[in-house]
Amino acid sequence: MGAALAAGAAGLQWALANWKLALVGLLVAGLGVQSWRVSSLKADIATREAEEAAAVIAQKERDRALVAGILAESAAREANIAGQVITVERVIYREKPTNVCRDLPAMRAADDGLLGLGFRRAARAAAGQDGHAPAAP
Repeated sequence: MGAALAAGAAGLQWALANWKLALVGLLVAGLGVQSWRVSSLKADIATREAEEAAAVIAQKERDRALVAGILAESAAREANIAGQVITVERVIYREKPTNVCRDLPAMRAADDGLLGLGFRRAARAAAGQDGHAPAAP
């Protein structure tokens, strides 16, 4: 035990004599430990990012398969509906225009109001024309 005590005392004596060198050694050792921890954390982050990227790719593949199934089902349903559609055609006959409402007092008042605002009366349609004239001044 005495020899260990003497060695410890000698080490302490050396550290006190060379404290600047000992301080630099401790700083270098601390920086080495920090560098090792940082590189370890970087490796952990890279591993985690790779796992997350693989999970995203796998989810995209599952989504792509799901969408393909939905589109196929939708196309089949659309084909089924297209076979059931019945086209209905209606013929709309054009009635001959009349001037009955033009002679009513309310229509005459409205016409006079429009003439007062500067609108002009539409010219009568000649034979074969549709009878629509612009109502602009």
